[in-house]
Amino acid sequence: MPIVGEKWLVTLHGWGVVSDTSDGNAVPFYMLPSLGGNRTLRGYNDFRFHDRNLLFASVESRWALYRQVDAAVFFDAGNVASRVGDLDLKKTSYGAGLRVHGRTSTIGRFDVGHSIEGWKIFFSMSDPLELSRRSERSTIVPFVP
Repeated sequence: MPIVGEKWLVTLHGWGVVSDTSDGNAVPFYMLPSLGGNRTLRGYNDFRFHDRNLLFASVESRWALYRQVDAAVFFDAGNVASRVGDLDLKKTSYGAGLRVHGRTSTIGRFDVGHSIEGWKIFFSMSDPLELSRRSERSTIVPFVP
């Protein structure tokens, strides 16, 4: 959501994952949804929390420092649980970062996140919230998870 043209943006992002198996079956541990790391709960290590169900929400405010450099502050919340009814947003992290981007994609980003487990530093070459920039590109093959 642009607040002041392209100089100040607020982005909201969230998702949920619900796993359901028939009696006697289980989701393999390596396919369980997970939280933590450079895309979710940036104050925790990668894949810190995992279980059958997941709920996640994030808000990020970005300000253009230069034409292709943004500063950002963020707040992430989420949780995992074995039952859908136990999901909440009690695990949280917050922090700040810098984004270097072109017209259509993020070139690199540096985030510093904090949680009850301390400070975490992340560098990535993708946007954490998959913010789409102005682009005339289209996808030929649909995304299949």
